[in-house]
Amino acid sequence: GTGLATRVLAQQAPGGFVFGIDLSDRLIDKALRGYRNPPNAFFLVADAARIPCASGFFDTLLSVEYIYYYPDLEAALTEVFRTLRSGARAFFLTNYYRENPYGHDWAKSIDIPVHLLGAEEYTALLSSIGFRSARHRRIINSTPIPEDWAPTRWFPTRQDQAKFQAEGALLLTAEK
Repeated sequence: GTGLATRVLAQQAPGGFVFGIDLSDRLIDKALRGYRNPPNAFFLVADAARIPCASGFFDTLLSVEYIYYYPDLEAALTEVFRTLRSGARAFFLTNYYRENPYGHDWAKSIDIPVHLLGAEEYTALLSSIGFRSARHRRIINSTPIPEDWAPTRWFPTRQDQAKFQAEGALLLTAEK
């Protein structure tokens, strides 16, 4: 993406290094040029199935709204596993998952193939790759819908927006 999570995490961990990785050179270019980045924030254009880092390089992984884009999901998660050090934690956050029907229409409007898995499918896949303690939970969005809310392409009614928020995001966690 455009590096928002990378910048926030880099500010929270001034003694560490934070890497943002995306397959899109356009988005990485935007992350590099369009924002003031902390000196410990780095951005790489890379395929998640071929991360240009040594085995055991990362202490923690945070993937926000990206897991469904991996063309070869198993290969990408295997590569993530390789780049994590022993004992490292991985966090994957997504609003696009089988149990949230209010997010399914979104995929029909983009010209990119995506994976629609359920929570148990994700945790089973993480476990099959070698991750330990693979778990999932939903994070409900309790943010009030603003008074000046207006219909969008994805949420044509206020009720649609409320239903989507009530389903919440899916958080997957696992350890190496």
